Amino acid sequence: MLIMTQSSTTVRSRRPQPATPLLTAALILFAACAPATTDDGPFDMVITNGRIVDGAGNPWYRANVGVRGGTIVEIGDLVGRDATRAIDAEGRVVTPGFIDMMGGLTFPMLEDRDVAQSKLRQGITTMLAGEGASAAPQDANTIKDIEPAARLGLSWTTYAEYHRLLEEKGLLVNVVHNVGAAQVRRIVLGNEDVQPNVEQLDHMKDLVVEAMRDGAVGVSTALIYPPGTYAETGEIVELAKAAAEHGGVYFTHMRNESGQVLDAIREAIEVGESAGIPVHIYHLKAAGEENWPLMAEAIALIASARARGLDVTADIYPYIRNGIGLR
Repeated sequence: MLIMTQSSTTVRSRRPQPATPLLTAALILFAACAPATTDDGPFDMVITNGRIVDGAGNPWYRANVGVRGGTIVEIGDLVGRDATRAIDAEGRVVTPGFIDMMGGLTFPMLEDRDVAQSKLRQGITTMLAGEGASAAPQDANTIKDIEPAARLGLSWTTYAEYHRLLEEKGLLVNVVHNVGAAQVRRIVLGNEDVQPNVEQLDHMKDLVVEAMRDGAVGVSTALIYPPGTYAETGEIVELAKAAAEHGGVYFTHMRNESGQVLDAIREAIEVGESAGIPVHIYHLKAAGEENWPLMAEAIALIASARARGLDVTADIYPYIRNGIGLR
């Protein structure tokens, strides 16, 4: 899908290592529909005069986009080429659909897939779901807390089962899921402020591995909310190692986002380096006006880790007030 916006800026620094599959979804879209080398007849649609931002980290460039059979088949100077429909994108940016890196949970889609229009109509075509909690794994106790499941009489334990339910309902956007570290903690340890023994930690790691095999893209933490806040760094490293073995990413709502934000970033970097896993920091901020000057140091910390070869990235809210749920 191509999105046209009135104004748009894509900022993306060069990576020290190959980018992860999740974070290059926009690039893959264009790579999968590389320009054709021969003229196969009229286009179904041509988008002209737009500024293209292709998701590959390149500066924008001006070109036309030719579509045939629902696929982008050519990008370039298409002046004079026949097309059933032409769209003048003058003054607009033409870009692949945006990825919402912090998309909340997908439970509302079980009841009404149309809730996703709130994202789709903004140009978001892929959402990443799951933070400390996640849609799977579940057990008989944790699933009781999911209101849509109770109302609809649904039950599942694994991502394989949950994804099947979503697909049966039908999706308006692409969805990818994390496995929440707090989620596996609830199943094994409950909501108590306790530390896992060796057997319990192995069970938690097995749950992460199962989720990764079922299609999760990484393990995520929400270290500011119980029971995630009870997890020590060593526990997080072990879960991240389990995800790393299956090509996963470590995503984190850090332990602090205000006065101790620098220490929180250091912990995230420590997890990445100890587990050998890419790191993504959710909604980077220094909350509280007195902490705003810390943002320069925060960015410098991330840049320093990247310079050492760690694949670490961050996202920032595109709005002033936070509010992410599909409801």
